[in-house]
Amino acid sequence: ENVEPSEIEEAAIRSNLIQQIIVLGQ
Repeated sequence: ENVEPSEIEEAAIRSNLIQQIIVLGQ
């Protein structure tokens, strides 16, 4: 299974944003 590097980067950015939102929401 080949995963595009850009997809991995996008997922990392997304999870990073979600973490920031969770921290801000507390």
